[in-house]
Amino acid sequence: MTDPVQLPSVEYGERVPSSAIAHVALVVESLVVAWVLVSHVPGLTTSAGEMPLWQSVAIIVSLAIASLPVAAAVVRRTTAPLPNSVTLWLIVGVGAGLWIVALGLHATEYPPLALIRVVVAMALFCPLLLLPALVLGNRRKALFLLWMFIGTYGLCEVVVGTIVQDRAWRIMVVEDGPYARTVEDGRRFYVSPGARWSHIYSSDPEGYFGDDHRIDYVANEYGFRGPSVRSDKPEGVFRVLAMGDSFTLGEGVREEDTWPRVLETVLRERADREAIEVINAGVSAYDTTQELEQYRRLGRRFDPDVVILAMVWNDAHVGDPGAFTDAFPLSTATLAQYLPMTDRIVRAIAGVFGYTGVETRPEAWAASFDALESLAEEVDTDGGRFVVAIYPSVRHLENESLKRVYEMQASQCQVSGIPIINTYPLFASRSDERWYVHAVDNHPNAAAHRLFAEAIADRVLRMLSVDGSK
Repeated sequence: MTDPVQLPSVEYGERVPSSAIAHVALVVESLVVAWVLVSHVPGLTTSAGEMPLWQSVAIIVSLAIASLPVAAAVVRRTTAPLPNSVTLWLIVGVGAGLWIVALGLHATEYPPLALIRVVVAMALFCPLLLLPALVLGNRRKALFLLWMFIGTYGLCEVVVGTIVQDRAWRIMVVEDGPYARTVEDGRRFYVSPGARWSHIYSSDPEGYFGDDHRIDYVANEYGFRGPSVRSDKPEGVFRVLAMGDSFTLGEGVREEDTWPRVLETVLRERADREAIEVINAGVSAYDTTQELEQYRRLGRRFDPDVVILAMVWNDAHVGDPGAFTDAFPLSTATLAQYLPMTDRIVRAIAGVFGYTGVETRPEAWAASFDALESLAEEVDTDGGRFVVAIYPSVRHLENESLKRVYEMQASQCQVSGIPIINTYPLFASRSDERWYVHAVDNHPNAAAHRLFAEAIADRVLRMLSVDGSK
């Protein structure tokens, strides 16, 4: 039996030849981490929406810690010997991945699942904090390695983020007043009357956005996208109220290309009648319960002859007012844009745990379907006619989870006796065509809005022939 190999030890504070390299690496890594974290601090101080407490604390503490090694290098002459390269790269590789998972758990739209992901990630990450000390038995090496983990993450995000943002990104810019205001009623928030905002894209592959690569939005006096509208319906006018979320509002397309505006044009042409109005009451991120409240507080005052609700795959998810504020571009809602590697890895980890972001459980849709029935009843009581039109996720036409959602929505409407127009088969039959706005924007493009509008126009025309005397 041979004696175990005795590794040379390095006493705390002992000088070694690699000390200068270690100092430089430590300071560079610290500055990189600080730079990445500073990119997100404005969301803490300027966002009108409430950020989760754990997230605020995590960012502030991380920023504070990021500056400590720099301060230590300036105030006190220290050493941080480099470990051997195999150990370094092995631990840095594993550590960077787990650190990315830990920092990347910023999604709070689904609290129970987010909580599970946080617990799992931290369970993986916490032992990593002890690993350098256990393996190397030296506090200074442990500090160096730990900072290499964090710094490697920051460095990768800077590189990957720069590449991704240079090639494909979208930012939201609010130009006139707050984009949205929070309220205590069932809407939770609404678009500010007169708000002006834009989406600016990194590129324009289809030649649609124009030289400045932007789409502008203007809200009228009711917070609706489109021209000013009278609340009292003029005599002889046939009025349609279009309700929905961002697919109806028309994110990524000009106002004249949204399906409500296209529908208005198509109806006027086919009916040979100018006295037809289609009001776009779509609000980004609204779910069915919020749309019901929107009808109660605003929609019914327009005395619509027909109300069309465009249902989408995520209508079981209540829209979060914190994600839509006057500081939206700087809020944590856009962290995925600035942390692209984090976002991709977190999505992959979520997929391993079976979370795809698509809610297919019937019980999860209970509130949405209850609101749907209430909306149908109230429109009928008000003397209007109600129609649901399923607007599929045009970039994911082959997704099986989404198909189950569309089938569930159509089945519920049939059970409830609600007229339904399912446009999914129409889009699926032409799945080889491009229907989405941009590489970083899955919203329907102008061609998709036109196809959707034309698909529902015949149903509305039949209603017009019945109600045309109103």
